[in-house]
Amino acid sequence: MKIYRQSFWRTPCVIGVFFPFAPIAFLLLLLYCDTWHQKAISGFFLILFSTLLFAWLSLYCYVTITPKQLIIKNPFLPIPLFNKAYFYSDIEKIELEHPGGISPVHMLVFVTGKRRRRFPIDLVNHKAYPSLIKDLEEKGVNVEAVKL
Repeated sequence: MKIYRQSFWRTPCVIGVFFPFAPIAFLLLLLYCDTWHQKAISGFFLILFSTLLFAWLSLYCYVTITPKQLIIKNPFLPIPLFNKAYFYSDIEKIELEHPGGISPVHMLVFVTGKRRRRFPIDLVNHKAYPSLIKDLEEKGVNVEAVKL
């Protein structure tokens, strides 16, 4: 079994989004500290923060290669939508694509008889992609790297 995973703090989205905007959010919190007693404003910020946190944490998946299955997991959201296991015999092909910017690399899994699934694999180190592709091809999976 081989696990392709890097530290959460070394991912491009954390470095490009979290570190620049965390001080700004903290300063805004200090500026509006006296209005937090109002339920409407605090409720709005709570809903906004919860939605953004859920969307942000959905970007972090990592890949595990076992002798029989390809497993894609999200360590922060342990729900079936973000955690999936595929047998190698069921996979038609896999595409790795990078949309550009600081967005994560997406792994598109095409399964026979089903729709494709898209997983953002931001917890996989960029230097490990050649090794990941090689290991998947050794298992008999057709892998295409698009804009990688």
